[in-house]
Amino acid sequence: MSHHRNDGKFANWNEWQRWTYDKDGRLAEFKAGRDKQEMNDYVNFKYDPRGRPLGYELYAQTLTEISYDDNKITLSRMQEYGRRKFFEQVQLVEDAKRVVDLKVSDLSGGQLTQWYHVKFKYDEKGRVVEQNTDPFKMGSGDDYSPLPGKLVVEYNDEKHSGEQKFYDTEGKLVLRTTFTFDRDGIFTKLRVLDASDKEQTGSEIFVDPQYKSSIHAGNVEWEIIYDDHGNWTERRRWFTPADGSPRIMTRLVHQNITYR
Repeated sequence: MSHHRNDGKFANWNEWQRWTYDKDGRLAEFKAGRDKQEMNDYVNFKYDPRGRPLGYELYAQTLTEISYDDNKITLSRMQEYGRRKFFEQVQLVEDAKRVVDLKVSDLSGGQLTQWYHVKFKYDEKGRVVEQNTDPFKMGSGDDYSPLPGKLVVEYNDEKHSGEQKFYDTEGKLVLRTTFTFDRDGIFTKLRVLDASDKEQTGSEIFVDPQYKSSIHAGNVEWEIIYDDHGNWTERRRWFTPADGSPRIMTRLVHQNITYR
């Protein structure tokens, strides 16, 4: 995978990923890195007789175990030595194997404590149309946790567009977003509006050839190029400055497909 820098030149680094499979076609090892540097190494994948994953190791330091009990799936992470559990994720799945209830716990004060609890609802295509997160105390390290409150999503498949509305725990509208998506359902453009319907302009950090950084206001949109089979071959990430200056390509991703 190659990248464009924000100054329009090709980046001088490449990201790579490598998968290794066992004789049954199941993932046995996954490695990822940048240039010659290895950044992730997942090994010793294990499976049950039904082919479901039972766990894996990361750098022979962290052990992940997965267990199944009817419609409940529990994922636990622990230190390889001492087997002290520091993370737990409990999922309840419906007949269509979609997660309808999620509880996540981590270490707090030396004990495994519930971090957050979320419930989901889906449409006939399996897309999330409602997400409810119970109130919990936000703190440092919560950047990737869901916000307490209710998220409602509507889709327009003809226009490849949709809208999200987020309400706080008291039911008050906090913000809404409108979005467009490609043939694969991946977001290509996002507009964020506050409760008064005022659009919130995004921003981007740019680095010039002298490595001086500056922040520019503007918005992002992905351009997707498809081949004759309907598969994407190129994804171009464009940043349009709010000051009206020409748009800038900040990322270029190629996908090469060989058809047999």
